[in-house]
Amino acid sequence: MKYVWIILLLASGVGSVWGQQTDLKAKAKQITEDGKTLYYLELAAWYGTDFFLAGYKGDRNQVGGYLSYPDKDNIVCIFFDKGAVPQVLGTITYLPSNMDHPKAVHVTRRFTPIELQYYQLRAATLKAVAKDRFFVAYNNCNLTPVPIIRNNTKKVYVFTTSDLGGLIIFGNDYELTFNAANEITEKKIIHKSIFTHNYINNATAESNHKHTTTDGGDFMTPSDVCVLMLNQAFTKWNKYVVTSANYRSEWNCKTNQLTLTPLKAKK
Repeated sequence: MKYVWIILLLASGVGSVWGQQTDLKAKAKQITEDGKTLYYLELAAWYGTDFFLAGYKGDRNQVGGYLSYPDKDNIVCIFFDKGAVPQVLGTITYLPSNMDHPKAVHVTRRFTPIELQYYQLRAATLKAVAKDRFFVAYNNCNLTPVPIIRNNTKKVYVFTTSDLGGLIIFGNDYELTFNAANEITEKKIIHKSIFTHNYINNATAESNHKHTTTDGGDFMTPSDVCVLMLNQAFTKWNKYVVTSANYRSEWNCKTNQLTLTPLKAKK
């Protein structure tokens, strides 16, 4: 009978480890997918600005802003004017698998219903950022909203971006949840801290930052993944590591894969 209990205990331990590994793989997959969604939306805006301005013949002073959103298999980036009732000035459409060859249309038109929802989310976020001390602004930096509407849920991620060349910024980012009336129902600070890396004349093959339970959490965040994918090509990084008290998150900059590993408890 003693041997039966030993076998059962061993089986229970193996099952527990397997369950943890499975959970971590699922967690890494979800973080990666959410990070890539943010990445493609922001990359569309990065590329879209050049493509839009290259063909735009109007007054650039009247361009009021841009926003990106997913449309079936495409990523769409629109530019709109500063009018009291804004209109779209140009539309740039991409396939995520071929971001270098978009379809650009410079035609003035009204917002589609979904574009209007994205515009209203963006406007509500910028209004909150300007008035609410919940948001922290740094010198030579901007707070950039990235709205996402998915499964009837409205969220906006707010990133800190730099006006200075050669600087990569992680942190001081936020996740906002909105109701149907585009009112903020939840405000979450993703990272309280800010982490900067200057990649000019820096040949480091690996870099990192640290999280705490209340500052970034246990794992690399989707916003971390987004920042990495936008900037890693400018660096010499092979990998980027985020460590917390309980886990190590390692991002492979060559394969765009995330691995989560539990840290052994110190004796």
